[in-house]
Amino acid sequence: MTLGVSRYGDAVAVTPVEARRDSRILKQCMSLARAGFRSVLFEGRQSHPPIVLPGVEIVGLTGAISSTRLAGAPGQRCDLATRLKERITGPNATWFEAWTGFAAYLMLYLGHFVIGGIRYMPPASLYYLSEFSFFPAVWVKSKWHGAAIAYDARDYYVGIETASNKTRFQKLVVGFGRFIEKICVKEVQVFTTVGEGVASLFEREYGRRPEVIHNAHDDRIDQVCQKTLRQRVGLRRDETLLVIVGNAKPGQDISGTLGALERLPMVHLALVGNGYRRSLASRRFSTGIAARLHFIEDVPATEVVPLIRDADVALLIYFEHSENYKNALPNGFFQSVAAKLPLLHGGLPEISRVCRDFDFGVTVAPDDADALTAILTQVVQRTDWYNEQRLRSAKAASSLTWQNAEARLQQLLIEAATRHASKLA
Repeated sequence: MTLGVSRYGDAVAVTPVEARRDSRILKQCMSLARAGFRSVLFEGRQSHPPIVLPGVEIVGLTGAISSTRLAGAPGQRCDLATRLKERITGPNATWFEAWTGFAAYLMLYLGHFVIGGIRYMPPASLYYLSEFSFFPAVWVKSKWHGAAIAYDARDYYVGIETASNKTRFQKLVVGFGRFIEKICVKEVQVFTTVGEGVASLFEREYGRRPEVIHNAHDDRIDQVCQKTLRQRVGLRRDETLLVIVGNAKPGQDISGTLGALERLPMVHLALVGNGYRRSLASRRFSTGIAARLHFIEDVPATEVVPLIRDADVALLIYFEHSENYKNALPNGFFQSVAAKLPLLHGGLPEISRVCRDFDFGVTVAPDDADALTAILTQVVQRTDWYNEQRLRSAKAASSLTWQNAEARLQQLLIEAATRHASKLA
């Protein structure tokens, strides 16, 4: 199917974030185009620099209220607003302060996601949500234009953080989000997610099980980066380079990796994602370790896999921080596989399931410095075991592809659009 041919009408994929950071939405837009839709990508926050996706029209929400714009106010007002936000959303906030902050949040939500979405989102025969925040606007637009709606739930949002770790403000926001998502799940014609574990959580929460479409990598969206990871950090080919892919999150434990770095002075670690500088700011490192930690930030989703290919090993340092993290199948997992890197992971159920099915990967607890040191010693020495792991990862990469996953997604979306259109005829 030629990209851009409109056989089933216009499909608008909707993301609340910069699409340049969201590889799944980029893959989905390309799949919609290949399926015969006129594919449009609607960004709730415009990508800077703008992205170019063959056969896909990119539009963005402009002029609406945005918390990021408010945070950019200069000088003393910005400092005061930041301190006030930290107080209201922090663990020591009173219920009055939390409710006050939640009222402000609702105003921003109404302006950005509801009014902004209704005003700027183009008409379509199919809307494909990558997160539920824009659902009220999409629901209104779908009634106006007679469109079907699909919802792709990337995470089990109500279970990302445990109840004991949520602040009062977070409890209010999560409760509101659950209300919106419950209606969304009930109303949409297609409901998808990334893995069987997350699907079970949604079925338990809302009584509807989503269809599973694994977030495998699509090399057709890759763009050549100016420098590889090894070139960016200034390492020779014979120096050992580990990589952790994905933004810093509460459900990660880097302690074992740092412990192994202390014992292996020839090993470097690249953290490809945002937030690690801040999350590690309170730790005190020796000069030797600090020089071997490399922070690689603001990498477009289309450049991640080409960037990391010349690393030696990929690490997934997730642990059972919450129900969502226990059942996670993160982008970094599939991107590491696509780069054909030997994978060390913490043994979480869904990651382990995929690794067993495709016979690759090594399980090691992310807080076990001794075990990680032993494994990484074999990497440094380039043992037969390490070479075997590289072969296993390369074999898995040939099977775990978006090309193998997209046919089912295209079928679901085409059926939804045509069935909905026939009801309106």
